[in-house]
Amino acid sequence: MPFGHLFLWVDKFHLCQDFQCWLEQTKLNVVDMVVWDKEKIGLGYRTRHRSEFCVVIQKEPRRAKGHWISRNIPDGRMAGKNY
Repeated sequence: MPFGHLFLWVDKFHLCQDFQCWLEQTKLNVVDMVVWDKEKIGLGYRTRHRSEFCVVIQKEPRRAKGHWISRNIPDGRMAGKNY
């Protein structure tokens, strides 16, 4: 589907280790990232994680206007709140 989006949950290790190599030889591009604050400390080998990461990937051609219609997706501290 043209302009299609993929939401990929990644942990901090893969985010720091350049997960973009997974996208090589594809027509996919990283266009955004949502940081989800869980408000509770989770697991981790070195640090205890309190957040999760959702990478937004889009198929070429990259375009938001007219294709990304939801404007109510929070990022960061407010993401864990229920409204």
